[in-house]
Amino acid sequence: MKADAGQAKKRISISKSGGCGTVTLWAALLLAMPSCVKVSEPAGPPPDLSRCTRVEIRYFPSILDYVFPGVQEENLCSPAELDYLRSLETIVADDQEHIKALARKIRLGSYYEPKGLPGVGFAFHVVCYQNGERLTSFSILGDEIKTEDDQWFKYPKGLGLVAILHALTPQIGPFQLRRSCAGNLSRLRHNFRPFVKGRGIDPAPNKWCDAIVRFYRKRHYRQEYIRDLLKCPSAGKGKCHYAMNPHCEPNSPPDTVLLFETKAGWNQHGGPDLFTFDNHEPRGGCVVLNDGTNKFIRTKEELAQLRWK
Repeated sequence: MKADAGQAKKRISISKSGGCGTVTLWAALLLAMPSCVKVSEPAGPPPDLSRCTRVEIRYFPSILDYVFPGVQEENLCSPAELDYLRSLETIVADDQEHIKALARKIRLGSYYEPKGLPGVGFAFHVVCYQNGERLTSFSILGDEIKTEDDQWFKYPKGLGLVAILHALTPQIGPFQLRRSCAGNLSRLRHNFRPFVKGRGIDPAPNKWCDAIVRFYRKRHYRQEYIRDLLKCPSAGKGKCHYAMNPHCEPNSPPDTVLLFETKAGWNQHGGPDLFTFDNHEPRGGCVVLNDGTNKFIRTKEELAQLRWK
């Protein structure tokens, strides 16, 4: 029983639903271990990573769940890509500049005694080494960490602990950018619906970007949010990297292309000749269909198979 509890203590698994909701049994076991015993004073400062030269990082419940939390991963990844993401159980990182940046941020934590379970959807377990010698380990849960000796430290919001982990795990970067791009198209499609209500039409194809900007401004969204929504996060410069298919109407078949990736422009509208494969690496581009389905298109053959009219 003690051995089982010891294994449970080293695992964090938080459910996929909603990205920030339900904590599963593994997380409950982790947090219900000796760390829930009240400690009047911290045993020491946050972990010292100044001698760390290598880290091992595990994403919980998995990298695949983290990169594609509840979205249509089968439509955005090939079978080989899904197998690759599933295979990344532990990522070893030795980029010294990023490790030093992580060390600086970890030292900024303030000791505190947690009350209940943290409201996070994912967790990251980090093990630090100096060459081959194991130094320490800790788990990152949002803006908090839990050390291997059951000490909790809280960090200022916006400090960027998770961003540093992203820098240490560039293997998943292209997939995160792909997911974000598909998410932009989904949100844009969702907000076409207010134009449909009572009118039965989508925004005018030659003014659709202008209409979207007005829609968000009237609802007092930040300018940065509106700007980023219209841009593919991996495409570089440009005001907008998406185009509207003017042949897709609210009552068009569900599998008709509504919005798709293109090179930079504004109020772009047209067909597959505007589509670009160059915004992502590996090459490809995102589309959203009339029913809200996202797809990542890799070849001209796949592009030709889509319904455009």
